[in-house]
Amino acid sequence: MKARRIVFIALAAASIVGLSLAVGLRKTITLSVDGQSRTVTAYALTVGGLLRVENVPLGEQDFLDPAVDNWLKNHQTVTLVRAIPIQIWADDHLVSFTSHQRLPKLLLTEANLALGPGDRILTQGRNWEIDQPFPEKSAVISIQILRAVNFNLVDEEQTYTLTSSAITLGQALEDAGITYTQADRLTPPASTELKAGLVANLKRARPITIHTQAGEILYTTTASTVGEALTDAGLAVQGLDYSIPGATEEVPEDGRIRLVHVREEVSIEQTPLPFETQYQPVADLEIDNQTIIQTGEYGLTATRLRVRF
Repeated sequence: MKARRIVFIALAAASIVGLSLAVGLRKTITLSVDGQSRTVTAYALTVGGLLRVENVPLGEQDFLDPAVDNWLKNHQTVTLVRAIPIQIWADDHLVSFTSHQRLPKLLLTEANLALGPGDRILTQGRNWEIDQPFPEKSAVISIQILRAVNFNLVDEEQTYTLTSSAITLGQALEDAGITYTQADRLTPPASTELKAGLVANLKRARPITIHTQAGEILYTTTASTVGEALTDAGLAVQGLDYSIPGATEEVPEDGRIRLVHVREEVSIEQTPLPFETQYQPVADLEIDNQTIIQTGEYGLTATRLRVRF
């Protein structure tokens, strides 16, 4: 009887200890994997045990906080950021590696790359700030470094030396606050790839007034000669037309051009021409007699008249 009591007490004590251990192991944890958080209830002693229970694999380059061998505490947050492929295109070279970092400046440090004054980074064709982290759930990160280059712009009488990391000349001028209209002439065109040492010329359009028979036409042009200006305005000199000043002369300072349209009309004026009478001897005709040898016909005088307007 005494032995049974001892066994019963031992079993009860073991049950109490087991229940206490179970209660001690049971923990409510916030598990964040690549920015996705969920609340789990787990029976684990360490952070590594939690990952095993939840079937969450851990790579060598993944970031885990707290560390894998840390004791797990109730209501704790466990953060896991997986290492993903990183591709950085810079200075005509591609640098590829794997990292759990999501901050661009830290990724550049890992790649032994740095941004100089005016340099900027792109991702998927969009500007990205060096202190702006990428989403933790990213599957891959691609970065392009655009290096700033120096180029010159000749704007009428002024020459500017500019620095830009833009892809095209037009974007570089926009970034520099240099505006121009469609009537202005930019050489080379705005879509030209921006390269170091590029020299661009910007010729500003000027207003002109063209006097025609239909009235005055206002236009803006970058043309140097009167003929080029009229052609730009769709009023090229044709046929007998002429301009004042002449087509080969420079556009006048006041921008005033007169276009004279010339046309000609040609008419034919016809006038009857009476015939003449001629007398001549006839061998077989008696003396003092007359006869008609050939009948006369009226002629026609035609006059061509050219009238110029």
